[in-house]
Amino acid sequence: MANTYTSLHFQLIFAVQGREYLISKSYRQEVEQYMSGILKAYECRHLAMFCNPDHVHILFGLNPEKTISEIARIVKSSTSKWINKQRWFPGKFRWQEGYAAFSYSK
Repeated sequence: MANTYTSLHFQLIFAVQGREYLISKSYRQEVEQYMSGILKAYECRHLAMFCNPDHVHILFGLNPEKTISEIARIVKSSTSKWINKQRWFPGKFRWQEGYAAFSYSK
């Protein structure tokens, strides 16, 4: 839309099911790149990200046509499917239900 400007910055945090330490240093960069690609595909601006072994922090600019819950659902479901395709772990990789989201001013 012409002449529209938004500055919507959010931090999204979510955890591995059972807070297990599954995202090792050897996988971290690939997972971060994959998540960054998802944000880009949904026209959200990736600002910072860090995958800890048991949880993830993502700071991003939200596309005003999307909701936080939609982005959280898409990122979590897409990455869990992708991680399971990689077969890095025995059994099934899952994210814990829910998430935390915080807004930030510029």
